[in-house]
Amino acid sequence: MDLARLTMDQIKGFTCALCGTRLYADRPLGTFTATEGLCTEPTELWACAPTCSALPPR
Repeated sequence: MDLARLTMDQIKGFTCALCGTRLYADRPLGTFTATEGLCTEPTELWACAPTCSALPPR
């Protein structure tokens, strides 16, 4: 995941890292690290739960 393309709300876990919707129920996406910029520390990202509308159904 390209952390440089995310908003601060997505990086801080206030909104979904995939679609940008405010999170009321969430699930972890994993830890990501940027090679440069503000997010060079490992950053835990979160997404809508149980599934995000930005993802196609399985």
